[in-house]
Amino acid sequence: MGQFKTESKLYLLLKSRWLKILAISFLKLFKRRYLFVRMDTNNFCNLACPMCPFSVSKTATREVIHLELFGKIANDLFPHTRYLYLSCSTEPLVTPDFEKYVEIAKEYKVPFVSFCTNGVLMDEKMNRKVIGLGVNEVIFSIDGATRGTFEKIRKGASFDAVVGNLGMLTRLKKELGSKLPSIRINTTMQKDNFNELEDILRLAKKFGADCVQLRHLVQVGGLAKKDLSLYDMKDGYNRKLDGLIMLSKQLGINITHPPKFDLSKKTGQQREINECAFPWFYMYIDHKGRAKSCPGFREYIIDFNVSSFKDYQNSPKLKEIKRKLLLREKDSCVSSCRSQGGVVDVNAESYFE
Repeated sequence: MGQFKTESKLYLLLKSRWLKILAISFLKLFKRRYLFVRMDTNNFCNLACPMCPFSVSKTATREVIHLELFGKIANDLFPHTRYLYLSCSTEPLVTPDFEKYVEIAKEYKVPFVSFCTNGVLMDEKMNRKVIGLGVNEVIFSIDGATRGTFEKIRKGASFDAVVGNLGMLTRLKKELGSKLPSIRINTTMQKDNFNELEDILRLAKKFGADCVQLRHLVQVGGLAKKDLSLYDMKDGYNRKLDGLIMLSKQLGINITHPPKFDLSKKTGQQREINECAFPWFYMYIDHKGRAKSCPGFREYIIDFNVSSFKDYQNSPKLKEIKRKLLLREKDSCVSSCRSQGGVVDVNAESYFE
């Protein structure tokens, strides 16, 4: 986790897109790994959280990426991959034999392998597997510090079971003498859990998490309306954040969070505050093997069933995405970005819509 955290900070410190591209070019020139790859190995989830499309639309046909296709992608991409996240918008642990996908990634010596889970299936068997495989990080999505709030947001999950699995992972790490995986908690901030954010930090400390990442609630698939978000609680969030930062230091827990709202700004269309260079090093791949430069981008660029990474790099679609960003055109992908990484201006009303 340390290397990723350091390099993430460096990425955000470089405000210029050109400087970021230059840094990536140096890694490529010296044949260093540079790709950040995020993959979904399936197209479904075992929960129905109200802010997620799975709450209103169950997948008609459940599909999983075949190991043969995964192996083809691994052979093409993983020698260049620096960070691999085997999850994005679905629950990775519902993929049968999920550990086999992790094993393939480890065969290619990907330096950092992580996945995000709702924690329901992180039982003792799975906990032992991820420790044994040397997974670098496991992220638990936890949106409440009490049973009532947690189970209201995480529909279908048991609070006691999930925090029990989280604590079990910490216990087994100690029992097996392993520093890995590091444990992060992702929390989507919303009105329902706003008064429990401090207790989520305390829960993280109690059950052995290393880091808590706070995120804003934004719309996905037309869900999670703006009135459920913290958009109209800007002053309250700003005051709350000061206390959360102080508490995190007292507890000795790392915390990442969106910036404070600028209360002097008028709402409107969002702008880019930290120039994005994702198309030069980032790739999202879905369960069918289709790839695009960002999970939020509208169009897929290639299909790994019939194409290669070289085809991706030379794709006219990718070149057009880069061109629009470099020229700062109004209809570039930034205009509809919902990045949680501090790239766009969260003061804009459109960010929450």
